[in-house]
Amino acid sequence: MAEFETFHLADLLNSLSEKQLLQAYNTSDGICLPHLFLVEEKHSNHPNFPLLLKLQHGKSQSLRERLEEFIRKQDRRFQHEITADEAKAWRVAMEFLAGKPGVFNNEMRTDLLQNGRVDGMPLDETVKGAPWFDRVTVKALVAQLRTAKRVTIYHKQPLPKHLLKPLRDLVSAEMHPKVEIIVEDLADAVYLRGLHSSGFELFYGVGLPRNTLLFMDSGRGFVLENNLETTSFRKLTSKDVENLYYRLLWCRLGHAVLLSGFVKETDVEESLFCLIVEDKDIWCRLKSPMTAEIPNVGVRVHVFCWEKWMTHILDVIQLEFIIGQQPVFG
Repeated sequence: MAEFETFHLADLLNSLSEKQLLQAYNTSDGICLPHLFLVEEKHSNHPNFPLLLKLQHGKSQSLRERLEEFIRKQDRRFQHEITADEAKAWRVAMEFLAGKPGVFNNEMRTDLLQNGRVDGMPLDETVKGAPWFDRVTVKALVAQLRTAKRVTIYHKQPLPKHLLKPLRDLVSAEMHPKVEIIVEDLADAVYLRGLHSSGFELFYGVGLPRNTLLFMDSGRGFVLENNLETTSFRKLTSKDVENLYYRLLWCRLGHAVLLSGFVKETDVEESLFCLIVEDKDIWCRLKSPMTAEIPNVGVRVHVFCWEKWMTHILDVIQLEFIIGQQPVFG
């Protein structure tokens, strides 16, 4: 399959200067990024390669503009202006970056770096298949954490305290790895705020597996065992680690931010209020089932929010009304 890919790409280059194909290519979305890199690797000396590169650059710029408009029009004031092309831009962008499944009849290749595709096994089934006998204690895991450059954790339940404390100690050191924590369905504002204030990079996740997963860089992976008597991790196989690590990158759809500003405008019916932060208008929405009231216009507040990448409206996790010098939690 890899051999025939290079043949097809060579045919594309050979025929690209022909009027009929060039016209058809101009109206298409072009080729995906993995195949563009493959063309560059195998056929960069081809006389039509500069033409292909120019066409792809134009298509990338057009896609970027559609994406920017799609993002801008997530603002409730402009939602009715989204066009059909803008509405599908996010899907086109994913296919451009990773390749579109089903282009080739044979989808057996699993080399992520070359192909950008993975098998369709559900995440929970992959985690379930981790060897039960290859266990690692939390103490042994913490010792390994010190050798990592990046630590990534996906979880839907609060981390056990005897793991969270060493992680906090780790990020408080002068030289420490980058620690990313991705959460889903966690409504404990105090816990989330504590993660953020401890120095972890906190992300909003969707579609995470039930089990807590921990990665060290992209080559070592562990799954937390839910055992009432002891807390330990099972080590994932090297194949599963690479597979899961790249698949879970697509599950991040936002990150946590902490902002301060004055309330400029409110919309009580929609549970919205607009903050002025460094001369910018930022709309925020109180998340249900929060009981805090919409702050009045002119009031200064701190907001701890999810900034979801598909919308301009921030979801408030925690709201602080500033009265004099003393914050009051809402």
